[in-house]
Amino acid sequence: MKSLLICLLFCFFVVPFVFSADTESRVGEIVSLALYRPPSFKDADLATQEIVGKKAYREKAREYKNACKANIWRMVYKSRQHEKADDTYDVVALVATPRTIKLDASYKLLISLRGVCGEFFKNGLMHIPFFEQATEKGYVVIAPQYRGNDGGQGKDHYGTDDLYDVIDLFHMAQNHLPHVDRKAQAIMIPKVNPKEIYMFGASRGAMQGLLAVAHGARPRAMVCKATGANFKKYYKEKQQRAVECIEEFCAPNKETEQAIAYVNGDPRYFAAFASLYHKGLEADQEELPRGFGAIKGIYAAGSCLQHSCPEELDKELEKRTVLEYMQQLSEANVPTLFFHGQNDPICPVKEAQEVYDALNVDKKVFIRFAGGHGGNPDERVKMTEQTFAWFEACAK
Repeated sequence: MKSLLICLLFCFFVVPFVFSADTESRVGEIVSLALYRPPSFKDADLATQEIVGKKAYREKAREYKNACKANIWRMVYKSRQHEKADDTYDVVALVATPRTIKLDASYKLLISLRGVCGEFFKNGLMHIPFFEQATEKGYVVIAPQYRGNDGGQGKDHYGTDDLYDVIDLFHMAQNHLPHVDRKAQAIMIPKVNPKEIYMFGASRGAMQGLLAVAHGARPRAMVCKATGANFKKYYKEKQQRAVECIEEFCAPNKETEQAIAYVNGDPRYFAAFASLYHKGLEADQEELPRGFGAIKGIYAAGSCLQHSCPEELDKELEKRTVLEYMQQLSEANVPTLFFHGQNDPICPVKEAQEVYDALNVDKKVFIRFAGGHGGNPDERVKMTEQTFAWFEACAK
């Protein structure tokens, strides 16, 4: 009886502690590292195919093969499944390091956060020029694809549990760098200074970065471009336009009814909605109604939500709405630079301005540019220069 009691006490108290300690030691651990090999155009994600086009993509692939100014790696690392998890997911990220690594140097780390969700426009050839510029200025870049993407484990939930894919990079910087290839006896990812970690995020990436700060990440400074500030409002507007589009252009039948039910928050009918979405992709793009963009938005973001019924949808949307976390963001006091297009059709500048106005930190700047969601080429060049100037100013 005494032996049984000791065994039970061990199982209930000692084993969980050991397991949790082991999990903590694995957070941010690098599982594998391999040279990045960009996919062919036909294997690239649909958003990249649509936005970039075959000719430009192949030109970028040639540039990467013949003239890339950085070492680009595909890394798999450990990220907590959620805040109190006793297990991790293997998450994929791209890593950029300077061509020549100084063995005795401690580098700055830039966490670069992509936009959109799922496989749509994930980190790849079109992001590498920005990574190259960062490495030339002495940064190591880590750009997570977020869980469930690019072969990673788990599921991208668009700003909830996947925040740990960002937060746990701070653990990596503290505990798992430099990363040495023991066979080659070479440093593949150099040591970084945990006090010199910066974040850059665009669109969903800006939202992801701000939410990560609200949940505990502490970069030295951050830059938010085209911030998705009010996800709840964004999703509600997409819902309305998607329903109008379906009602106007789809024949009334059971599939249409179920697709509308999915848009209105019933996840049981995703298959019916996905069927309409894929029919739209296969149709002549010139004949698609303008409202099809809202259907694309619901398809991309809606599949990441975790509600089980329409009544839970609002809470799911609020979890991803930056404006709900202004107290936590102000308490974090991270110097923040905002860029936003005056004519952004996706993330309205007014909502990003609301975040800026409510953000009570020692250093903040809001810069408007004339373009839309991403800016024109000249604007993007200027924003990149201002980004690194901001980081340097905040390092002093």
